[in-house]
Amino acid sequence: VAYHAFLQNLSDPAAAMLAQGMRNFCRNMASQKYEEKETLFIIMKSYCASTYDAIQAHVLWKEEIPNDEDMMVRRSFESFVYGHCRVHIDNYLFDEPTQKKEQEWQERIESLQFIAASHLEVACLQENSLETKEILHAPIQSLLSVASYHSPFEKLQSILAMYRGINAALTIALNRAQTTTNATKKITKC
Repeated sequence: VAYHAFLQNLSDPAAAMLAQGMRNFCRNMASQKYEEKETLFIIMKSYCASTYDAIQAHVLWKEEIPNDEDMMVRRSFESFVYGHCRVHIDNYLFDEPTQKKEQEWQERIESLQFIAASHLEVACLQENSLETKEILHAPIQSLLSVASYHSPFEKLQSILAMYRGINAALTIALNRAQTTTNATKKITKC
C-alpha cells in the first residue's frame, strides 16, 4: 500500500523533476565504472539520503508524511531506487570471485537441508509435532522473503522479523516444556 502510494505521488506532474532525477541516476549507474566497490556504496547512500531529504521537502509528501508514516515512505523510496539499480549493482559487484563464493555458500546451504529442529539440541524443540512446525512457520517465511526485497533496509527488517520470530518460537516452546514438566511433577507428587 505504501509503495503504491509512493508511486502514485511520483507519477504526479508536480513530481516530474524528482522522477526525472531518479531516472537519470538509475540510468547513470549502468554507464559508470567504479575503481572500488566502496565508492558505489557511498554514492548510493549519499544519493538516497539527499533525495529522501528532497522528498520530505516536496509539496506532494510534505503534508502527507506524519511521523509514523515517514519510515514507510523511506522504505518505498529505497525499494524503488535499489529495485531499479539492482541489475547494475549486481553486474558490478557480482564478479567471478564473488560468484564462486556464492556457489560455495549455496552448496553448503544445500548440504544442510536435512537439519531439523531436533538437530539443534534445544530440548523444547525436540518434539517434531505440528505445533513446533506452526511456531517456526513465521520465522521461516521471514527468512525466505529476504530475497524478494530490494533495499538493504528492507532486507535487514526481514532478518530482524526472522530473529524476533525465532525468539518468540523458542519462548513459546520453552514455556510449553516448563508447563509440561511442572504438570508432570505435580502428578508424581500425588
